[in-house]
Amino acid sequence: MKESFDSMKMVEEVCPVCGEQRFKDIKFIDNDTGKEFNFSMKVACACELTKAKEEEAEFNRNQEERRIRRMRQRYLADDRLHKFTFDIDDSPDSEASDMCRRYLARWALVTEKGYGLLIYGTVGTGKTFYAACIVNALIDKGIAAELTTITRILNTVAIEDRDAELAKLNRLPLIVIDDLGAERPTDYSRELAFTIIDERVKAGRPMVVTTNLTVAEMRSTSETALLRIYERVLEACPIRVGLTGKSRRLANDKENVENAMRDLFG
Repeated sequence: MKESFDSMKMVEEVCPVCGEQRFKDIKFIDNDTGKEFNFSMKVACACELTKAKEEEAEFNRNQEERRIRRMRQRYLADDRLHKFTFDIDDSPDSEASDMCRRYLARWALVTEKGYGLLIYGTVGTGKTFYAACIVNALIDKGIAAELTTITRILNTVAIEDRDAELAKLNRLPLIVIDDLGAERPTDYSRELAFTIIDERVKAGRPMVVTTNLTVAEMRSTSETALLRIYERVLEACPIRVGLTGKSRRLANDKENVENAMRDLFG
């Protein structure tokens, strides 16, 4: 006790920075004896309180950053998608970019109404890019959102409990079904696709769907199983944006080839 008291007394009584007292006089009366005791208790000055708050804030920031990193690893299985953000959008003035940004900016309304977003266009025009931008932006806000494909879901439910996995998927604030229509056309894959989309609609939860098919192609398909899926998608996604233009993949491929040849041969 004496050592504790002596070490306490080694602290300056007045903080040299903020000028506040570091000790407070306390009066204590023993209820049994009525005897009065006076002693000094160390209290935190403004500097110490500010430092403690800053340390707590820093700890919380680190915790949140770790949580966001885990979410990104979990919900964006392809690491290449982690860098897809609106900050690197090379067409920020395009209708597609504006539509996707508005969809994100009005997230509260989107979730209230359950509005889905359909992004369609030919191969390599940026559908997955914009979908990943939305997912990354939501994850940065701490909102769970997953970009997946019917094929990936098929592989997951093949080794996990199907109902449990689909329930977890449906609880997410947002899911992106990327490249709908590109999966292997089996009865099971189509039944699974319909179930996922149908459950989102019933739950009133939004989703983003990307596809190479146009709206007209989706409506005019002659296969009943596909028509059921596409009609449900169109019902779920009243917000639609079509992407046109040359394939970005071809342009990127040309640039990659040129860079590799220059690196190797000068």
